[in-house]
Amino acid sequence: MIVTKFKSEKSDDRELKLMSAQMDVIRSGVRSLIYARQISELKNSNNYFWVSTCNAHYGHFIESWAKCFGNYSEDTHWKKLDVDRGSFRKEMFKELDTYEGKFVADLKEVLALRNEFFSHTDLSKDSISLNFPKLDMALGSFIFLYKVLQRRLLTAESLVVDRGPLDFKVWMSNLEEEAAKVITVAYDASKNIDEYQ
Repeated sequence: MIVTKFKSEKSDDRELKLMSAQMDVIRSGVRSLIYARQISELKNSNNYFWVSTCNAHYGHFIESWAKCFGNYSEDTHWKKLDVDRGSFRKEMFKELDTYEGKFVADLKEVLALRNEFFSHTDLSKDSISLNFPKLDMALGSFIFLYKVLQRRLLTAESLVVDRGPLDFKVWMSNLEEEAAKVITVAYDASKNIDEYQ
């Protein structure tokens, strides 16, 4: 169990605001990853509308993840929480069945994808290889952070705190089912439309 100090120099309102913002970033990012993966599974989905929609969702997930695990200067970075950092990392690596070196390597790949493709244009690269399956570590770390936030919010005495879905994996499963239906209907409705631009 991560050692946390809910009462800190920070006011409770500031800490609650941070955790609420992190939960919003996580849910929004995970939603986009689910949408992107559903779109990727469509057959003949390489018309420009579906490609750009899929890329936008992947980009949003990566940007969201970077807000919590990328640059420490981000207001919603996990290190802004009042947690024991060593315990946090140890528990996260255990849950993700990984070790620090592997996690850092994956972190660098996701940030490179963000920096070279989604957030910036790097013309020094001849081409960029987008390897989206490696986003599983990023997704796992997001889910882990969500669990940490939820545990902490259970002890919060505020009635206005959004504690989110109690079982995040059930929420994700329901969202995958819903997204599959919506995206399939949208794809079927648009597949006979020719793109000229």
